[in-house]
Amino acid sequence: MIQRLVSFAALCLIAIALLTGCKRIPSVIILATEYEFLPSIIEVKAGQIRIDLRNVGNSSHALRVEGKQEKVIVAPGERKIFLITLSVGRYRFTCPLGDHENLGMTGIILVRP
Repeated sequence: MIQRLVSFAALCLIAIALLTGCKRIPSVIILATEYEFLPSIIEVKAGQIRIDLRNVGNSSHALRVEGKQEKVIVAPGERKIFLITLSVGRYRFTCPLGDHENLGMTGIILVRP
């Protein structure tokens, strides 16, 4: 019994050591509604970013980041989490569906070193 507890404790310590060494990916929550993104200005460090896009509106919305081909579409009440890699700079993001962009559904991602 004691040997099992010692083995379990050792495994826990190894797991903690491994997890502490893992690089944490910055995460940003973006709410999509009619016809805006909240927040509309986001500041992150360069590298990989996790975006949690949540549609709190009544119609489908999407997010496309300037310079990136893919767009992520979310139906009302849904959310999608995706990764994107950005270098230092300023990136505009929009909802490319219908006339949403012209109605003000845009934002800026400021990427610092």
